[in-house]
Amino acid sequence: PTPRTLARRAGRRERLGRARDRLAAEDQARRDAQRAKLAAWEAAAAAGKPRGHRPGDEPPRPNRNNTEPRANITDPDVRVMRNQKGYVAGYNGQLVVTAGQVIVGAMLSQHPVDRTLLHPLLDRCRDQLAAAGIRPKLRTVLADSGYVSEETFARADAGGLRLLAPLAKD
Repeated sequence: PTPRTLARRAGRRERLGRARDRLAAEDQARRDAQRAKLAAWEAAAAAGKPRGHRPGDEPPRPNRNNTEPRANITDPDVRVMRNQKGYVAGYNGQLVVTAGQVIVGAMLSQHPVDRTLLHPLLDRCRDQLAAAGIRPKLRTVLADSGYVSEETFARADAGGLRLLAPLAKD
């Protein structure tokens, strides 16, 4: 069945308008970032302290790949993320499971990289368990190398959590 917000012409028009406005704002932000980068490059060159380039190099150019910005009107929160086979429009799903393979926490993210997501995921897991009337006591967490960062280990140590994760992908 068609979602209620897309069933009527006015609803579709409104969603398309929001998608257009979001794309315009993202495009403007990219243009502003490029202008700032060019201004910093020119200021450094004028001061005689070029950074990130050699004298005589041309200033940075905007990305001119011939791709049109696109928006998903049925799910405006979805993001295009790179995976092993190319690109996919979707979310980055995270799970917390017990040693017995029982799912006790779940979270969806728009961030394609897991490195900063372990502690927000564990916090969400604690909240979900507390809402179910369970007082969670996480003591040891086993994570894959995608979650590894110095900050992740430091925060786990500060919280009395034993974090087991490989430092490299094998």
